[in-house]
Formats: sequence, C-alpha cells, structure tokens
Amino acid sequence: MSGTPLDAKLVPKAHALLKKFGKSVDFSKADTPVYDPVTMATTNSGTLTQTAKISPPEKYSDFYIDGTTIKAGDAHCYVSPVGLDWIPKQGNSVEIDGAKFEIIRCSPIYTGEKVALYELQLRA
Repeated sequence: MSGTPLDAKLVPKAHALLKKFGKSVDFSKADTPVYDPVTMATTNSGTLTQTAKISPPEKYSDFYIDGTTIKAGDAHCYVSPVGLDWIPKQGNSVEIDGAKFEIIRCSPIYTGEKVALYELQLRA
C-alpha cells in the first residue's frame, strides 16, 4: 500500500515528533504458545519485549470516564507504528517509569490509507 500524499507527510512527521520528544518505554507480551504433539502439552516460551517512544501518558478527563470502558485512573498515550516489531494490543503491557500498565485498547489513527499513530488506553 503506497498511501496518499497526506500519508507521505504526516506519518514520518508523527514518528519524528515522538522520536524527538517522546518517553522511552518497554512493551511486553506473552510469546505465542507452542504445542508439542509428543507430550501433548502447550508451553509458553516466555515474554517478548520491545522498546519504543510514546507521548507522555495523560489521564482521561472526567467527561470521558464512564466507569466501564474508561475508568478513573485510566490514561491514554500515542505510539508510532514505525519501527515496531509488533503492534501493541489489548492484554499487552507497558512499563513507564517503573510502573506497569495494561493496554486496554489500541486504536489506529489514519492519515489516509496508513496508520500514523496508535492511541493506547492504559490501566494500572
């Protein structure tokens, strides 16, 4: 997918801004379970991690907190898809300044045909 002229300008710009001003964090997820037909057991081979820069997390304003989808204490931030080994998704975690947060939601933000950023909803 080649993208639109807007993609060509905004995707690299969003990435450059996060690279310059963003906060370095570690994302982690459980590795894909492996099935062994001999033992008939499924094992998890560990945890995958990747480092990326995000926008500083910001708490949701009271207007958005509904107690179910968005709870008090939830925060959101943005991450660029450029250079990621894998896209963070619900159930993954991110460590920010030594505190671990669960990713509740990962929503793509398109500039045309390409994703410029992902908005992450985080919960402690």
